Amino acid sequence: MTRRPTAILAVLAAALLTATGLTATAYAEEVEHIDNGTFEGTTLPWWNTENTPIASVDGRLCAEVPGGTVNPWDASIGHSDIPLVDGDAYRLTFTASATAPVTVRANVQLNETPFTTALSHEVALTSTPQTFVYDFDGNLDSTNGVFTFQLGGTADPFTFCLDDVSLTSEATGGGTPEQVENGDFNDGTAGWYSYGTTSTAVVDGRLCSEVPGGLANPWDAGVGQNGVPLLAGSAYTFSFDASAAPGATVRATVQLGVDPFTSYLSRDVALTAQAQHLEFSFTSPVDTDQAQVAFQVGANSAAYTFCLDNVSLLGGEEEPPYVPETGPRVRVNQVGYLPSGPKGATVVTTATGTLPWQLKNSGGTVVASGQSTPRGTDQASGQNVHSVDFTAFRTVGTGYTLTADGETSHPFDISAGVFEQLRSDSLQFFYAQRSGIAIDGALIGEQYARPAGHLGVAPNKGDTDVPCQPGVCDYRLDVRGGWYDAGDHGKYVVNGGIATAQLLSSFERTKTAPTAGGGAGLADGTLRVPERGNGVPDVLDEARWELEFLIRMQVPAGKPLAGMAHHKMHDANWTGIPMAPRTTRSSASCTGRPPPPRSTSPPPPRRAPASSRRTTRRSRPGR
Repeated sequence: MTRRPTAILAVLAAALLTATGLTATAYAEEVEHIDNGTFEGTTLPWWNTENTPIASVDGRLCAEVPGGTVNPWDASIGHSDIPLVDGDAYRLTFTASATAPVTVRANVQLNETPFTTALSHEVALTSTPQTFVYDFDGNLDSTNGVFTFQLGGTADPFTFCLDDVSLTSEATGGGTPEQVENGDFNDGTAGWYSYGTTSTAVVDGRLCSEVPGGLANPWDAGVGQNGVPLLAGSAYTFSFDASAAPGATVRATVQLGVDPFTSYLSRDVALTAQAQHLEFSFTSPVDTDQAQVAFQVGANSAAYTFCLDNVSLLGGEEEPPYVPETGPRVRVNQVGYLPSGPKGATVVTTATGTLPWQLKNSGGTVVASGQSTPRGTDQASGQNVHSVDFTAFRTVGTGYTLTADGETSHPFDISAGVFEQLRSDSLQFFYAQRSGIAIDGALIGEQYARPAGHLGVAPNKGDTDVPCQPGVCDYRLDVRGGWYDAGDHGKYVVNGGIATAQLLSSFERTKTAPTAGGGAGLADGTLRVPERGNGVPDVLDEARWELEFLIRMQVPAGKPLAGMAHHKMHDANWTGIPMAPRTTRSSASCTGRPPPPRSTSPPPPRRAPASSRRTTRRSRPGR
């Protein structure tokens, strides 16, 4: 049989990997499930739908696919009797082409209702034979599986040709645990971050990023996954399939995902447009649940497309099943209850009849008792619950507990002032979200303390010299300050404007509300903010922090839409998580020279993910 160039290229690629010290995947005790994947003189035991005749042509299976069908499965070929084992590792490879550019679907699935798929990939074909490789894990147990190509749904007829088909499996029961989640991207980009790239999305079952050229460092752009656990002394195998079109060098790392970003494995890999399977081994020197697998894709002169699939980190221990700590089965309001207000509790129990309950004071004396009310199954939690009503008890005190069904609640208070702190606690959130200022742990707790970020201090350019989105305007703005919107570092005019209005409204209400003391409820010194003691109500100090940012977001005088406000200010790509504001870096899309550093503190190790900051203006004036 005459072998085509694609097969020769595959052999050369394997030889190249061996020569450079890289190893291809080795599947111990593989089992082949395809009979006649090379079509030497026959297509048996492959089957076809009646409208799609098949034949062996020059050592390939070729199918004549009709045009005008509606659904992909209206024209199909396939191979039956594929055993499917839940948890086993499978690898599918084949070489395919079509006489016209088409997209077909390759499925490994159940061959009976409900036709559940273990693998389903759209495959884009041209007249040039291409080799495709897919790794997946079995998700069901059945001896009635099938491998099929769904070829229908096209307007015009075409010829589909297939060769070198292999579907192997390896039993993994009790084997090495997998530490990467969604490494085959069957769940889209779930669990993965990207930064510094123009775009990142799953395309034909692979994670693909458009990487700009001219980035100074490998870490100026990348994709990865955080929260990877490592066990000291354990051996790990890091493997993946990757390509770069037209070509680029990327850095594959397994490292600490927080400062100082210590690397445990780091390899620079030269990639081409042809996908390669790469595999590396290392031994972890540490115990941590904060490692990350990362692909640093910067430092290439020209822009390129980086694609990734079948990412795996094998080793360590299986993650124990998550068991939430929900506290006692007697659930009370741990903040407390008002003396004259309603007082209810929930008991999680298997009992179907009423249960006796007792309310005890801090000394253990029973001060009230009664019977619970069965409520059946709670729809949200799926638990059988009872309710307890002790509204009639109004005695003020601390350290009360409620006992039912042999379980005792957390202690709680009954007090007229039990919710007085709620107002200041909720308003305190805004200080923790401030941008461009150090957050003082003495004010809100050391666990929330952090240095100032986005002030033009190395390693990031900050928000003091930010350009517009490319093609929108020709000026730059100082947009420091304001509040970070959420866990990322974006700052949004609409969200911030609404929140600021709510703060100002709260202050206005304190001047007239009977319980607010004529404004004393939010007077100076009532919040834990650095401006306290300046003679200005603290809530107004907090509102001003955002108002000054909103003013900076205005379009300058003399420019189109002068006086209007930009919609938002954000990173060019989502910041890698977790990233402290001071550790984010600027990328090439943030042009111009930043202000000189304002701190003598050295920058953190240069392995952290990068981000760029830019403003995005509304396309039209808005209210």
